[in-house]
Amino acid sequence: MKALQQGPAWHGKDLEAALENLSWQDALKAPFPAAHSIWEYVLHIIAWRTFATERIKGNAEFHIDIGGEVDWPKVEGASEESWQKAQVELSNSSQILRDLLREQEDEVLEQEVAKKPYSFYILLHGIVQHDAYHCGQIVLTRKFLEQSTAS
Repeated sequence: MKALQQGPAWHGKDLEAALENLSWQDALKAPFPAAHSIWEYVLHIIAWRTFATERIKGNAEFHIDIGGEVDWPKVEGASEESWQKAQVELSNSSQILRDLLREQEDEVLEQEVAKKPYSFYILLHGIVQHDAYHCGQIVLTRKFLEQSTAS
């Protein structure tokens, strides 16, 4: 998880490298109308890391409706300051989850996530896969936006 956030990631750019020197204005742009912006991907990744963190802490009531407002938070108050804050929150969400996992006994991985048909082992693998998937989308979105402004 740390390599995916800060590198070196085996799959290519880590999240911090993918976001490096990206302006808040470009972070708001979507490559086409039905697509998400890079900023939305960042908030979405944070949401699912928070889900994993809360569930490991024992908060069985923390829930995300797929496609809902918690799953895909809206960007509010777009500015350089709020974009920097979102990036810090992204990094912090990774650190918080890693720190929490260090405090756990290995047996937690075998436990079923409350109100879910899967274990914490499956959830944590899913979080890493989810982060890598959206990191790839961020990289591709950024390339698309850079290409479209160069034309």
